Formats: sequence, C-alpha cells, structure tokens
Amino acid sequence: MLKGCDLYVNGAPCPMCMSAIYWARIDRVYFGTRLSDTSKIGFDDEFQYTDFKLPWEEEESHQVLSRFRTGNSP
Repeated sequence: MLKGCDLYVNGAPCPMCMSAIYWARIDRVYFGTRLSDTSKIGFDDEFQYTDFKLPWEEEESHQVLSRFRTGNSP
C-alpha cells in the first residue's frame, strides 16, 4: 500500500494504471497532459472509457469471453 504517497506522471493514466493507483491507495496523482492531449499524439484510450460505460453484456471484453467459451474465437 502506498498511502501517503503522491504520483507524478507525464500524461493522464490509462485505465489499467488508474486501477493500480486505486488499489495502491496513492493519495494524489499529478499529470501534465489530459486525455485529449495524449490522443492527439496517438495514445488514444477513448475506446476503453466508452466500453466501460456500457452494460456488461455489451462490453467488448464480455463479447470476447463469450466467443472464447463457445469456441468461436477468431
């Protein structure tokens, strides 16, 4: 646990990093660029944030898992 720590990063953390930050209990995160800034240079995570807002049955991860379980994976 990193309670009491601050994290300084160049860009807004991706969803995976945000989860790690959450579980580590880091107190504060400081970043130099917003998601819109990073997407302009090719680091576009918007599809993940869009996917996270969907009901579980509509999320890409659910669809991939369902195809895998039925043997219909590409």
